Amino acid sequence: MAITPIILFVTGLLVLALLGWDEASILVISVWAGALLLLVLDLSIPSISSRQVARRYPERFAIETVLAFDDTGMHAHAGATQVDRGWEAMTDYIENDEFILVRQGRLAVAVVPKRAFESTADLEEFRSLLRSHLRS
Repeated sequence: MAITPIILFVTGLLVLALLGWDEASILVISVWAGALLLLVLDLSIPSISSRQVARRYPERFAIETVLAFDDTGMHAHAGATQVDRGWEAMTDYIENDEFILVRQGRLAVAVVPKRAFESTADLEEFRSLLRSHLRS
């Protein structure tokens, strides 16, 4: 989690303030190096995991997936598989120019292409539904 490196960095600052640079330099540098490593891992692992899954199981991404959202949550249909997730299973959403990513924790996402909406009114209605159940 991204908060851990921040806590380690602040801890290093507190140790410096209490003990001074001469006595705490090795400890603080070690703590800050650990914080930097955790931050790098925290930022890189989700994208590495997603790429590994896509490479290892390409057949999962070849099937058309239909997503439907309503007041009960998300409903996904891919081939013979059907998955229903309530809003409590989803954490937040992220939007860019092409997609809306509905996140289910740190690694799982539902990718909703904006081109799937017939009109801007439909897209705005979807955004409103997301805002009423999730944080952006």
